[in-house]
Amino acid sequence: MKDTPLPKPLDPKLKGKFLSNIKLGVPSSEKAKYEELFARNHDVFSHNKEDLGMANNFEHNIKLKNKEPIYKKQFRIPEAHQQALHSKIEEWQKIGIIEPCFSRYNSPIFIVPKRDGSFRFVLDYRALNGNSLEDRYTMKDVGECIGEIS
Repeated sequence: MKDTPLPKPLDPKLKGKFLSNIKLGVPSSEKAKYEELFARNHDVFSHNKEDLGMANNFEHNIKLKNKEPIYKKQFRIPEAHQQALHSKIEEWQKIGIIEPCFSRYNSPIFIVPKRDGSFRFVLDYRALNGNSLEDRYTMKDVGECIGEIS
């Protein structure tokens, strides 16, 4: 795990706006404590719909059943959707969600129109998931956890 620097304190001018967007269902006697906690950890919250956040303090590796790269041919994108896809790719590159690469892996993307006329961009990871080893962790059930604290 990488050491990451602590976040910069939230600018006082932005703190009020940030906290006004948080809808808390807590007793008023506890509200100030929650707000301080949120303000202190403001960097983990999305500030707008493009702000998806980034976990940069660890790296995840997908363990595969075999070492052969998983490559699925790209689905045909209808001409009516191509401009929307190119715009979305440019936007994702600009905000750092994706970056250009030359890989032997590929999972196809397809577009699903939403009711409001916008598009949902979907990556089809079925082939990659089918070749991934399952991560298995032994977890205690609720009864065991309660037994330990009783």
